[in-house]
Amino acid sequence: MNARPAAGSQMNARPAASTQLNACPAAGSQLNARPAAGSQLNARPVAGSRIDACRVAGPQINAGPAAGSQMNAPPAAGSEMNARPAAGPQMNAHPAAGPQMNSGPAAGSRVNFEAIFKIHDKFKVFN
Repeated sequence: MNARPAAGSQMNARPAASTQLNACPAAGSQLNARPAAGSQLNARPVAGSRIDACRVAGPQINAGPAAGSQMNAPPAAGSEMNARPAAGPQMNAHPAAGPQMNSGPAAGSRVNFEAIFKIHDKFKVFN
């Protein structure tokens, strides 16, 4: 009575090697593993499903963009969004060759001195 168990007894003994008691899951085991590819555990709602029977089929609550969606995607290759202007007249470029804006009188043109002197007499622009 109150003696130690006999040699070879399994009472309060450590589990034998190869036992799975409190062991790590075996390789390939699904215990505490991530859901398998294609699993619906904690997956986004299926397209057209009703969440809590409140919403009709269509856009899902808090669902991410569908596969292939262009939301927040960079512009596609060859896209003109934020691209440089195409070859040709450029925005904010110098005026095209020819008469220039705010340029002096064209070569050979006559200056209307009478109009200049009328302005001079009226406003005394010059001394």
